[in-house]
Order: sequence, then structure tokens, then C-alpha cells
Amino acid sequence: MENKSRVLIVEKEGIIAKDLERVLEKLNYNVLDIVYSGQEAIQKAEEYKPDLVITEIALNGPIDGIDVAHQLSSRFNIPVVFLTAVSDNATIERAKIAEPYGFIIKPFEEDLLHATIEMALYKHGMQTNKLEKYMTDSKPVNLGSADLMRPNPPSPGKNRVPRTSGRAESYGTPSSRWHGRCTPRR
Repeated sequence: MENKSRVLIVEKEGIIAKDLERVLEKLNYNVLDIVYSGQEAIQKAEEYKPDLVITEIALNGPIDGIDVAHQLSSRFNIPVVFLTAVSDNATIERAKIAEPYGFIIKPFEEDLLHATIEMALYKHGMQTNKLEKYMTDSKPVNLGSADLMRPNPPSPGKNRVPRTSGRAESYGTPSSRWHGRCTPRR
């Protein structure tokens, strides 16, 4: 059996939320819950750790969907897709800053919703994999060597610092004393 992506719905209108839930389940997504406010969305996201959150921008309470997207991204690394009736220029400009993985204007079409979710999950997965790979491939820095500014240490048997071709002499020290070291021999 295939692994269903887990989705949290944040929508202030109950009828729209139930319709969205029906469509998502038809598209083989696992709807974890439906919540109606920004604060509730943050609490449930922390509890459930969904793969994706679909949120309306205009929510009940002091926290709107854009604030929710900011918090879910920064605190839990959860991708967000906006599904909203609010599409004025000021809102769109503000929404851009939240860096959503999609922006769908209501009423939505099933195929557009499905394509947006799939692209959001794929893009988030790729970004997460790249970050994890970068973190695991990073080499520890030897603070006592000339490798400090290099991303990877030199191969064994290679010179740590190339010959300076007389540049060390301009500092008053023969280059032979600098070869392979950060500081000259005393």
C-alpha cells in the first residue's frame, strides 16, 4: 500500500473545509484534521507534524494564514499552500514573503489542487534532501591549519599551503619557513 501524504486543512468556512477534505481523500491524501484558526493550526501542526498544510489566508482570530505559514516554515519546516478567496495585490505581495509552495484562488479545480500539492511536496522534499546532504557532507574544520577557509581538506600527501613565490618574503620571512604552515617557524 502506498504511503499517503498527511495534510492539515486550515479553513474558517466549515462547508469549504469539508469539501476540501472530500477532494483530498479522493486524491488519496490523508487529512489529519480541519482547524479554523491560526493558533489552532500552529498547535495541531506541532502535534501532528503534517507533510503539508493547506490554509486560507483570512482566518478567524489574530493570526492569519500568512502568519501561520511563516511560523510553520520557521518552527517546523512544514510546507504551506494557500487556498484563498483573497487575491488583491497587497495580500499577494505580503503572501510572497511567507514563501508558500503554492497559491490557489477559490473556487479551486481538483486537478490544479492536486498538481499544486504534488509539486509542493516534491519541491519541499528536494530542498530537505539537499539540506540534509549538505549537513552530512560538511567536513569538520581544523582550526589549527590553513584549511580554515577551504570547504574540503586537501588530499593526503598534498601540500597544505602552496608555495608563496616570494610573497612571504615581502612580510620579512623566507617562503621556506611558511611552506605548509599558518605561522612561520620561530
